[in-house]
Amino acid sequence: MRCAQCDINEAGAAEFLGVAVCAKCADALEVIEDVMRRLAPAAARSRRVAVDACSTLPHRSGETGDEADSQDDKHRRTRCPYMGARGMGMSHFHKRHRDFEVFDEIQLKVVPRYKTSELSGDEWRTSVRVTLSFKGAVVTTKCFGDMDSAIRMFGATTVTDQIPDIVRKLEETKCDQPGCSEDAVSRYRLKQQFSRNGHRLDPSDQYGTCYRQFCSRHLRRGDGGREDSDDNYEVLDSSGPDKSTNMEISPSAFGGQLR
Repeated sequence: MRCAQCDINEAGAAEFLGVAVCAKCADALEVIEDVMRRLAPAAARSRRVAVDACSTLPHRSGETGDEADSQDDKHRRTRCPYMGARGMGMSHFHKRHRDFEVFDEIQLKVVPRYKTSELSGDEWRTSVRVTLSFKGAVVTTKCFGDMDSAIRMFGATTVTDQIPDIVRKLEETKCDQPGCSEDAVSRYRLKQQFSRNGHRLDPSDQYGTCYRQFCSRHLRRGDGGREDSDDNYEVLDSSGPDKSTNMEISPSAFGGQLR
C-alpha cells in the first residue's frame, strides 16, 4: 500500500491522523504540526485542513479552496520549498500557473525504416512516432502503425494520472509561463490566491507563501488577471516587470487596435 501523503513510497507502520504514511512523510508532518501548534494555536484546531494544504515534498500536486475535488486541477499546482527569500522565515511554495499543461508540445511524425528478413524479404516500412515534450525536453514517445491509428489513440496517449519526474524536475528551474522553455530569472510572491473561478481564497486556510518564477521575457504579467497580474505579485529577487525583455504584443480584437 502506498503512502497516503506522497503516493510514492510504501506506507510503513507510521500513522498520522489515522492515515497510513511512510516514515519520511510522518516525520515531516510531525514537524509541521509542531510549528503550527507553537505559532498559531488556532491552526491546531483545524490541523486537518492545514496538513492537506501543505506538503514538504517537492512538487506535490493539489489544490485548495473550491477546487479541491477537481481532478483536472490537481495538475495545476506544485510546491517546492524555497527558504529564506529576503530574510523571510516562512517557507515559500512553488505554485503552478493556472494554464499549466503536463505536455506543452506534441509531435506526430512518420518514421521510415528498412526491414530486413531472410524469411519475408527486405522492404521499407513506416510507423508514426508521437513525441510528448515539456519545456523543450522529450518526456515520452509512443509508436503506432499509421497516422490514422495515432490520431485515434491520441487522447489515450496524453492521459496521465501522475506528473512525470522529468516534468517536476524541469519545473524547479524553468519559467512558469506555459509554453516557455527558458530558465527563470526571478521569483514573484503571490499576495493573494484565487480559484480558477476568480474567487479569492481565505488566507487562514493556507500555509506558507506561494511564488511563481519567470524568465526575462515574461517578467511583465499585465493587469488583465486577478491572480496572475503585476499588482498581485511581490518581487522576491532583483528583476521585476520593468526588466521584461518582451517585444511581442498581440492586441485584442475587441479592446485593441485592428490594423
